[in-house]
Amino acid sequence: MAGANFNNCGLTGVLLSLCIVTVCMTPLVAASSGLAWAGAAESEFGYGSAVAYSPNGDIVASAHQSTIMIVDTVTNERIQNFHVDFFVDSIVFTSNAQYLLIGMVSQLPNTPATVVYELNDGVYERTMHTEDGMNVDRISISHDDNTFATAAENGDIIEWSMNNGTGSILDAERVYSSPHNGHISCLDHSNDGQHLLSGATDGIVILWNRYNQTEIARWEYTHPIVDCKFSNDGALMSWIGEGSLYLRNHDVTQSYFGQYDISLNASQMVYTYDDSEIAILSSEVISPQYRRVDFVEIKSIPITTSRTLFFGHKAVMMSLHPSSNALAISTLSNLVAFYSDSVYSELEIPNSIDTDQDNLADHVDDDDDGDGILDEYDNICIAGTNCHLQPDQNFIRQFDISVNHDSVIVIETIHLDAKNSQHLRILASASLNSNHRVDTDEFMQMQHSICTEYNTNEVLSRWGENLEIDANPYNPVSVQCSIEESDLYGTMDSDRGTRISVSWRVEGFIDASVQTPYNVSILSGIQTPSESIAQNVHAFPIQVLIEDVSGSRIDYEVWNRRDPDIYLLMDIPPVDEPSNVDSLVELLTTYWYAFTFLSILSISAISVAVIRYRNSIDFSDTNHTEHIDSQSDEELEQLIDDAAAWDEGMADEHSPKSGPVPPSAVIRDLRGTPRPPGAVQRDIARQSRQPNPSSRMHKVKRTRKTESTDAIDTESVDFKHLIVPSKEDERSDIEGEGKISDAIAYITSETETKSKRKRPVRRKKSSN
Repeated sequence: MAGANFNNCGLTGVLLSLCIVTVCMTPLVAASSGLAWAGAAESEFGYGSAVAYSPNGDIVASAHQSTIMIVDTVTNERIQNFHVDFFVDSIVFTSNAQYLLIGMVSQLPNTPATVVYELNDGVYERTMHTEDGMNVDRISISHDDNTFATAAENGDIIEWSMNNGTGSILDAERVYSSPHNGHISCLDHSNDGQHLLSGATDGIVILWNRYNQTEIARWEYTHPIVDCKFSNDGALMSWIGEGSLYLRNHDVTQSYFGQYDISLNASQMVYTYDDSEIAILSSEVISPQYRRVDFVEIKSIPITTSRTLFFGHKAVMMSLHPSSNALAISTLSNLVAFYSDSVYSELEIPNSIDTDQDNLADHVDDDDDGDGILDEYDNICIAGTNCHLQPDQNFIRQFDISVNHDSVIVIETIHLDAKNSQHLRILASASLNSNHRVDTDEFMQMQHSICTEYNTNEVLSRWGENLEIDANPYNPVSVQCSIEESDLYGTMDSDRGTRISVSWRVEGFIDASVQTPYNVSILSGIQTPSESIAQNVHAFPIQVLIEDVSGSRIDYEVWNRRDPDIYLLMDIPPVDEPSNVDSLVELLTTYWYAFTFLSILSISAISVAVIRYRNSIDFSDTNHTEHIDSQSDEELEQLIDDAAAWDEGMADEHSPKSGPVPPSAVIRDLRGTPRPPGAVQRDIARQSRQPNPSSRMHKVKRTRKTESTDAIDTESVDFKHLIVPSKEDERSDIEGEGKISDAIAYITSETETKSKRKRPVRRKKSSN
C-alpha cells in the first residue's frame, strides 16, 4: 500500500494519510528497468552465494563456495582468486575498498567466522579474523571503517575492531546483549555513526544507540523480518517481511513514513545510489510471477513500483553499482551475472585502423570485423586470407524490410556471440530444473527476461524518423521482441557453438501505397535498441534485405557508422519465361471449367466400367467343362485305337470262336457296313491288276485253315516285284479280298449274337 510522509502534522494530517493509504492502491508495474543483460564472469569453483561491488564500482567480489573471485567490471575478467576456510555467506567492502570482509558458515567453536582481507599492491591478502559467529550472513561496517558488526553464536551482536586484536584474532569493541530470540537477519550502521539497526526472524526490529548499546526504539511484527537498511543519506529506516516494505523517518521521532506491498518471496533490499528507489530482490519463483528486482519509487506519493528487472535464472544475492545504473547478481552457479543500461566502449575515434568502426583499433580489438566471432576463430572467408577482416554475413546485425503497398514490416535481428550465448544457456538450463537442458518453461522465463528489456518508444521513434519509402515517412505502430526458439529451447548447457538470436518485429504503414519502382532511404543509421541485450553486439556492420510484394528485392551488403545514410532503388522485377510447370498451372487456371467437365466425364466413364466389370459373369467354369469334354473325346479315340490293336493281337493268338468282341463303338461302325476309303479301294484294284507275290497280309483267323506262305528270307531284299507282277501276287490279292469279306462277316455275326460283352483289360506293353 502507498503511504505518506508525516511528521507530527496533527490529526488532520493523520486522517489524510490514512485516506491515501486506503485509497491509493498501486499494483506492481512490469515496466522496462533499463538494466539489460551485460554479460557474466565465470568462476572455476562451485556455485555462487554472495556478491558485492567495491565503493567505486571498478571491481566486484563474488563468492563461490569457499572461494572468492575478484572481477574487473569493465572487462568482466577475473583478476584474483583466493580460498577461505569455509563456505562463504556474505561479502562487504569498506568505504575505501581497503578491506574486504568475508562471513562464513562456522559451525564449530573456536574456528574462523569472519575473515578480514587487506588490499596491498592491488591484491587482497588475509590479515585477521573473528572466531565468534555462526552462519555469518550479515555484516555491517561503520561509517568510519574502524569497526564492523556481526551476530555472535549466543545471539548477541558484537562490533569488532577492524585491525586490532591479539595475534590473528580481532578484539570485540561493543556487545549488544541478547536482543533477539531468533536468527539475526539484518544489521546496518547509520551514516552518522550513532545508530545500529537490527532485525530478526522473531519479527522484531530494534534501533540501537551505539555509544551505550541500548535500545532507542523497537517495532514488533507477527512475521519474520527478512532485511533492513538505512538510506544512503540517513533520512530513512526501512525493512521488509511477509510481502511488505516498511518505511520510517530516521530522526528523533522515528515516525511512520509509509508502507508498500511487495512480493511475498522478497529476500533482499538495497537503496539506489541517489536514494530515489529501493531495489527489492524476489529470488524465488511463485507462479505466475518471475524472479525479479522491483524498483520502488519512494520520493513521490503514492509509492509505486517504477520499473522491474526480470531475469530467467536463480538468484541468491544482488549488489547495486554505487554510482551507475547497474547491478550484479550471484546466480547460485559458477557465474555472476551483470545487468546494466550500457556496456563499456571507447568513445574516442582511434587514429589507427578500425575495420568494424566500433571505436576500437584493430590492434586492440579481438573482433575486427564485428560479427561476434573472435579473430582467432575467424578462418572462413571467400578470399581465403585476411578472414578476420571479412564478417560472416549470417551473424552480423540484420534488417529485413517487407513492403506490401502501404504496409511495411521491419525485422531487426542481432546474434549474441558464443560466450554470452553459452552463459545464458547455462543459467537458463538450471533456473527451474537441474537437468542441464533448457526446457519449455525455462525458455519462456529467459525470453521474458530478455524481451522486456528495451525501450519500446525509442525503437518506434527511431524507425519512424529514419526510414522513408518513396518519400513517404514510415509510421511504426507496434514492436514485438522474440528469441529464435531453436537457438535456446532444447539446447544443453554444454553447447558452446549455438548462438542466440534476438529479433524485434516492427509493424507500421506509410501514407501512400507504392509500386515498383520506388526509392528506399535509411537515414543517419539506426542504432541498436538501447538499454537492451543488443548492447552486447556491434551496431555495425549491417546486412540489409528489402523485399517488395511484387517479388523485387534488394541485398545491401555492409554499411557502417562512417557512412550511415543509404539510398536504394526498388526496381521492377524481371519478367521470367514461364516454365512448363508454370504454363500448365496457368492453363489449368484459365480453362478450369473445361478440365472440370473432362474430369467429371472421365470419372463417370471409369465408374461405369468398374460397375460393369463387377456385374460380369465368369464363364471360366464352362471353358473348363469344354476342355474336359475335349479330353474325353481324345480318350475315346485312344480307346478305339487300343481296341483295334487288341483285336489284332487277339486275332493272332485266339481262334474265331474264342476271339474277343470288339468295342461297342467299332460294332456301331460295322453295323453301318463301312466301305474302305477311296484310296484303299484304288490300291486294292491296282493290286488286283498287278499281283505282287512278295507282299504279305496280316494273318486273320478264318473258319477254315489255309495254307501258310513260305517264309521270306530276311537276309535278302528282292525289289523285282515292284516292276513285274507275279501270279503269286494276284493270288494274294484275291485271298486278301476274301479275307476282308470273311472278317466283316465274322464281326457282324459276333455282334448280333452277343448283345453285351465285357471290355477287355488293356495289356501293358513290355519295356522290351
